[in-house]
Amino acid sequence: EPQHAARSAQYLALEEDSIRTFLTAHRANTIIDTTGSFIYLSSRIIEHLKQQTLIVYLEANQSMKEKLFHIYITDPKPVVWNNCFYRLPDESDREALKRCYPDLLTCRAARYAALADVTLPYDVARDEQSTGETFLKEIQTRLTYKDPWFSP
Repeated sequence: EPQHAARSAQYLALEEDSIRTFLTAHRANTIIDTTGSFIYLSSRIIEHLKQQTLIVYLEANQSMKEKLFHIYITDPKPVVWNNCFYRLPDESDREALKRCYPDLLTCRAARYAALADVTLPYDVARDEQSTGETFLKEIQTRLTYKDPWFSP
């Protein structure tokens, strides 16, 4: 769609403004659940986010990626593609979505991992037996440094 780039830019501007507002009023022990497109924000706001927060990446396993793909293909929603979507000659929109969406997930996963202070496997993050305390302990055990302010 011709208007997709403009709408994506508008969405990202709003998202960046929301994160900037959060960082300005940041209080201790606060969780911000970003959208998947936060990786496309300006490097300045991402750097501020990294400096002021602990970024935890919930890494999807193959089963979860397949579920995300099925949900998206069944009922596509607006997505910031960041040049990861293109249609081949004689390809329908649906065919292009099926081809490009897994690539989008792969591309994003690499960027999430690069930004993360801690990576948690999806299975650990979504364990139904887990409590908030055990979830925080999982994060703490994966920290490459021990933050004296972080004690679940």
